[in-house]
Amino acid sequence: MRINWFDKIENKLILIITLLILINIASRAQSSGDTLRPRYGFYAGGGLNLHSAAFAMLPGVPNCCPEFSSGSGFGPLFGLLYEMPLADDMLIGVRAGYHSRSGLLSKIEETDVIVNLQPIMGELEHTIDAGLAVLVLEPTLSYRFSDKLFASIGILAGTYIQQSYDQKEEIVKPEKTGVFPGTQSRIRNARSGDIDGMTQLGLAISAAVSYELPLNKDGTLLLAPELKFSYGITNAVQNLDWRISSFSAGLALKYTPFETIYSELEKYRIDTVEKKTDAYTREIYISGVPSLRAYDIDRGDTVYKVSEISRTDTLMIPVPKKRPIVTNKEARVEIELPAPALTAVLDVFGETVSGEKVPLEEIRMEVQMTTEVYPLLPYIFFGSGSARIPARYAQLSAGQGFDPQKLEPSPIVYHRNNLNIIGLRLKKNSDVKLMVKGFADPATEAGECSLAKSRAESVKAYLVNTFGIDGGRIIAKAGTENCQPPDRTKTKSEDGYAENRRVELYVNDPGILAPVKGYRYQKPMIISPPVIQFSPKVLSGEFDYWTLSANQDGYWLEEVRETGKPVQNWHELSFRDAQELKNGLPLVVEFKVYGNNSKHVTVNQSFKVIKDTSEIEIESLTLTIFQVSQAFLDNRIKKEIRSFVRGLGHDATVMVRGYSDYLGDEDENIELSARRADQVKDYIRSIAPNAKIAKVEGIGSKLYPPGVSSYDTPEERFMSRTVEIEIRKKYLGR
Repeated sequence: MRINWFDKIENKLILIITLLILINIASRAQSSGDTLRPRYGFYAGGGLNLHSAAFAMLPGVPNCCPEFSSGSGFGPLFGLLYEMPLADDMLIGVRAGYHSRSGLLSKIEETDVIVNLQPIMGELEHTIDAGLAVLVLEPTLSYRFSDKLFASIGILAGTYIQQSYDQKEEIVKPEKTGVFPGTQSRIRNARSGDIDGMTQLGLAISAAVSYELPLNKDGTLLLAPELKFSYGITNAVQNLDWRISSFSAGLALKYTPFETIYSELEKYRIDTVEKKTDAYTREIYISGVPSLRAYDIDRGDTVYKVSEISRTDTLMIPVPKKRPIVTNKEARVEIELPAPALTAVLDVFGETVSGEKVPLEEIRMEVQMTTEVYPLLPYIFFGSGSARIPARYAQLSAGQGFDPQKLEPSPIVYHRNNLNIIGLRLKKNSDVKLMVKGFADPATEAGECSLAKSRAESVKAYLVNTFGIDGGRIIAKAGTENCQPPDRTKTKSEDGYAENRRVELYVNDPGILAPVKGYRYQKPMIISPPVIQFSPKVLSGEFDYWTLSANQDGYWLEEVRETGKPVQNWHELSFRDAQELKNGLPLVVEFKVYGNNSKHVTVNQSFKVIKDTSEIEIESLTLTIFQVSQAFLDNRIKKEIRSFVRGLGHDATVMVRGYSDYLGDEDENIELSARRADQVKDYIRSIAPNAKIAKVEGIGSKLYPPGVSSYDTPEERFMSRTVEIEIRKKYLGR
């Protein structure tokens, strides 16, 4: 039975490999870092070759050795490599290169030695100095334990391109004296040449660890120190028990370019030429024949495929015809008939909520100074079987400006713009990384992982293309647990299923997903009338076009330019109108009618704008979303409450209202919302004992929470699982 160095470490090697696998499995549940990209490069290093043997001589080469058992040697290795992502934390690759497998095998044996013509007991050393080298092809599979640490396994398949040997038997004891019996030499059986019968295809298995160090800012050039052990599983020579394993250390230089993202853009170049003619009585646009030019714009990791559409349109401008001249042939007198006078009238009405219409006298508004804080829902919901971001989400074009402060303070408005808010925050915080996890509904989409991954990729592509975020900062992956949300909605209805078709966003900086604090603004409480009706009429005369405008000090409430018969126009006074209209300045409504020869008639009216400010100022916090059926306060909710009630004045009163969505039993929802409100009230008491809490109530789904107007979409239902904290205090006019 042969026992050598490899038998002693074989069990330890199996234990180490098993431990690496278990560590990898445990690490798979955690985020690792940048999205893996393909790698190209080369490697070089040196190895300690370990020979394990059990043979007496090489084929056809005389040797008196009882048996060679082990040997070792050093040699270089180098080659090329390629790796590509197989999963979020996994690479599959291949290496091709030159590996030295040289080594010196030796065996000491007692023998007779002739010294001074007398035989004595001495020692001889049998040696085979094998000069071996292979061309290796090595498929590998690598796992990422952390941001830069990798472990890999592989199979080496090699063919020998060098197979030389030098063999001899030499007396080593006594030193410098003595010869073999029957000879006058201290060396015998000296041979050299090529080894016969080399295995045509040698196989080994390998295990390695490496650590990737970025060499440039973008992380596209990597230097990776490596440690590897390979274990030979086939014999080096046919019919001989001779296996070669190796410990090696080296460096790999890798180039990992960013994945090119292709984005389609359309550009329009439309010119207009003017042409005067008497063939028309009003201005007419005639579209030209479009032409298409396609080209690419390369922006590093993004290539924009541009379709440029060019067109020249014609604006036909009417030239007034001269009126016909009636001639009295007998008197030879020419008479031109006069054109009818151009007259117009404008009526302006106010329309009440009940639909009653009365002549408008003034616009009256009551506003309240308000500051509102709303959660940023870190979910994007998708349609059934779709990975396209729905149209209800505000989607910008590349380079388009975005200012969250110009949004109407509303949880739904913020959610419609949450990708833009997050994209802007990521752009301002270049060291923050984002994980995007896609999910699929288990009932209607069977938790399809490819669909879930595509949803995550859609969100990543939007942030990369629109805000120029480095793609390496965003990890797009499918969720675990069969790609269905871990806290999925279990209600068996379309509304329940829709909540599971989503993407969830995770960051290493909580500030990126922090609630959105609206600026202090004038919130309209009463607008009277809510709708204004404009009724312009042309009473007499020919005309080409007409305009209608409503303007207060440069703010245009309405602006219309039309041809044809004037029609009624309605304007519903909006949140923005209430913000922009000023107290005490008149709203001027103007109706102009343009006739031939630049003649026109103007009718205008002015209406007083009265804007009263309430004596009470409101600060409102709508808490971060509760999970389904959750009533306890987790740390993120407590943090928001602490920040909101800090510095609460003695004159302020607090009201707490709990809400729920409509799914499930109505009575249970009211009870759930009351528990949520009580939990919040108790926590406010614990951190602000002197707070005046005037009202605590559970509303359930009887009323919508602030900013929500229906339960039609998943985000509205999620935002209804909330608690509102309202602080009322005296308005100081600051």
